[in-house]
Amino acid sequence: FLSYLFSPPRLISKIRSFRPQIIHAFLFRANLLARLAANLCRVSINISSIRIIENDRPSYFFLDRLTSSLVTQYLAVSERVKEVTCKRSHIDADKVRVIRNGIDLSTFTSSGRAEDPGSSVLQFGIGPHSLVCGTVARLHHQKGILHLIDAFALLRSEFPDLKLLVVGDGPERVYLANQAAALGVSQNVIFAGERNPPVHCLRLMNVFVLPSLYEGFPN
Repeated sequence: FLSYLFSPPRLISKIRSFRPQIIHAFLFRANLLARLAANLCRVSINISSIRIIENDRPSYFFLDRLTSSLVTQYLAVSERVKEVTCKRSHIDADKVRVIRNGIDLSTFTSSGRAEDPGSSVLQFGIGPHSLVCGTVARLHHQKGILHLIDAFALLRSEFPDLKLLVVGDGPERVYLANQAAALGVSQNVIFAGERNPPVHCLRLMNVFVLPSLYEGFPN
């Protein structure tokens, strides 16, 4: 909280020193701070990128609407994010453009296990013929990993060689590991931790699962 409280003066100081023509911010708090700072520093172009629909924080939409006149252009990561933002923040659709996340699909054209089977076994205990489903996410309630583990436990009886690879870290890691243990699947649920980049882990998966309770357009 304190770092957030002292952010505006620091940001204003940086802007006045750097004197940019454009300020482009991402996510709600940064967007709000950037709008106020850019206005005070007379920066002519201010861009706010909206990456997620904050369904559980209605105050965000109110503050967004209150400061929307300070924004030159909104960028939304999906059509749905644009639709909800325009409706709930009362923003003109012409002021919001959609730019989706770009993905280089050629990165995932071959299996990581086929190229380096020994590495997969050593790191995660995944054999060359194991069936692997997985996800890459921050381990937070919003990401729905708890429901993924519950579903995985149901599938294990039908697919005994099935593995669940969870890539990422966060505040719910211990809770999720305890849930896997309680369901008797901890030997088959692999918490790989944060991997940057996570490409190798993605290439180990036969099936990628996105169990999020809500998203804008995930990375």
